[in-house]
Amino acid sequence: MSDATVSLRPLVMRDVPRLVEICNQMQVARYLAHMPHPFKRSHAKRFVTFGMENPGLVFGIAFDRLLVGALQMRDQLEYFLDPKYWGRGIATCAVRQALDRLFSTTLQQQVKSGYFIQNKASGRVLEKLGFVKSIQQTTTTRHLSMALHQSMILQRVRWLTKPALKKEK
Repeated sequence: MSDATVSLRPLVMRDVPRLVEICNQMQVARYLAHMPHPFKRSHAKRFVTFGMENPGLVFGIAFDRLLVGALQMRDQLEYFLDPKYWGRGIATCAVRQALDRLFSTTLQQQVKSGYFIQNKASGRVLEKLGFVKSIQQTTTTRHLSMALHQSMILQRVRWLTKPALKKEK
């Protein structure tokens, strides 16, 4: 997958229907701890509005210009992708671009993220990009009831001193 075909862009109100379509898929909602389901237009509008009011924290993930997911970097890095686009390296490219932006424009020293143990693909994305496992705990979610969550951390120094993490693999 090439970073040229995957891009991050600000979300806009015309993205609301597509966000609703993506987020109402149970394959997406079950791996996001706080995702309401059903995901309504009002939820999508709030998400887009937050992104518009806080540039640099929320991005749409575009593949060949089509919105296929979103990424946010509030308290921690979180992302979701339309299941039709899973397994193509899109998430890895998008997260890599977000980390490049974050570490080149801020002095933030670390980024936290994580994944539910059942979501092995997200774990691989984070590991490829240099995140290391921290704590594992059982978490209550809206969809999985009780689920094992693996927290991960990426230190700024690791990102900046390991050029291979920043390159397409």
